[in-house]
Amino acid sequence: MGKIQLIATDLDGTFLMGEDKPHPENVKMVEKCHAHGIHVCACSGRPWPAIEKIALEAGLDDFCVTNNGASVVNIHTGEIRYRNRFDEASMRKLVEIGLSLQCESVHVAGHKGMHVFNIDGSVDMEKPSFMGMEEWNSFLFYPTLEQMLQAAADDAERVIFGRPQAQGFQEIYDRCNPVTPVEVTSTEELCFVEITPAYGTKAEAISVLAGIYDCKPENVLALGDGFNDLHMLLWAGTGVAMGNADDRLKAVADMTTDTNRNAGFAKAVERIVFAGE
Repeated sequence: MGKIQLIATDLDGTFLMGEDKPHPENVKMVEKCHAHGIHVCACSGRPWPAIEKIALEAGLDDFCVTNNGASVVNIHTGEIRYRNRFDEASMRKLVEIGLSLQCESVHVAGHKGMHVFNIDGSVDMEKPSFMGMEEWNSFLFYPTLEQMLQAAADDAERVIFGRPQAQGFQEIYDRCNPVTPVEVTSTEELCFVEITPAYGTKAEAISVLAGIYDCKPENVLALGDGFNDLHMLLWAGTGVAMGNADDRLKAVADMTTDTNRNAGFAKAVERIVFAGE
């Protein structure tokens, strides 16, 4: 393991205790990292509007990864440094596949937010108890499918199937990939299945971050809790799974730390980066 110069951290289930709240010990650890010249960047599945305030208030570094690796955004200006998205025609065909799989909802996530079409046409929904206001406010509801498709035409970084009726990831991949090369992942098995363009992973995006901050994979520490963090942990020189992480992630991680509610991020960074002080 090389000297850590960049820390890429997932937000939900990792840096955050819950909703939009980072653990206070994690914020202190960010300050300690900065004092030692180490960059700490958010690498989240959230769209940009659901990350901005959290990243700024936690004092994270200038660039963040949004939408599971679809883009790299400057947290101070909102400028997109890197982007990987679907063209409109491909996005429409993927949405059609989602509808054919009898999904409860079809979302298209982009830089503007989470474009949502519920199959029942509902737009007046209550915020789920587990979701913070920053994330909830990034949801853009549309009463008709066509309205959503038009709004997301140039903003399709991910297409998300809500509870598709499918046998597994492979079936979904086999139906989507002929439209355009894709990656298929999910934080929970067939709950919300995320379709991203080829190479649309957190690993690809943190390689962009590493280029910005002039460091190699062995100088990168990555932390996460979901299966969508798999590529990121494998790419980084050191990959850490949270105590509350998906077992599939723990199986490939270099180490497992405490849970997000017990400042597992801060404990892992202290052990890996500062243990020799």
